[in-house]
Amino acid sequence: MRTTNFLVASITVAIALVAVEAVGVWTPISNPTDEHVKEIAKFAIETYNTQSGADPPLRLVSVNGGEKQFSATLGTKYKLKVTTEKTDGSGVVSPSWLICIREGPSNVKYYVSFEPMN
Repeated sequence: MRTTNFLVASITVAIALVAVEAVGVWTPISNPTDEHVKEIAKFAIETYNTQSGADPPLRLVSVNGGEKQFSATLGTKYKLKVTTEKTDGSGVVSPSWLICIREGPSNVKYYVSFEPMN
């Protein structure tokens, strides 16, 4: 019985250590076409359009990749590489952008940055 209890306790500690390591570490986003990831990118683009007064505004073409970082107190930070186009019908594709968004524990989104990629 003691061996079983020790084994269960050891496994519990090992799982907890793995979970702790994941906090604060940037990990690749496995599916950039996931609807939730696209929703975050659209939020960033809409916020950028409003704050910058972009004329014509930009629209999401694709999420090309990114990373996420989990924080137990702040939620999840996303760094996404996106491609946009102008909404004036010209079909002009804007440069790729690196956007950073933080999504709080209650799914509230916070705009952090929106920068052109070189």
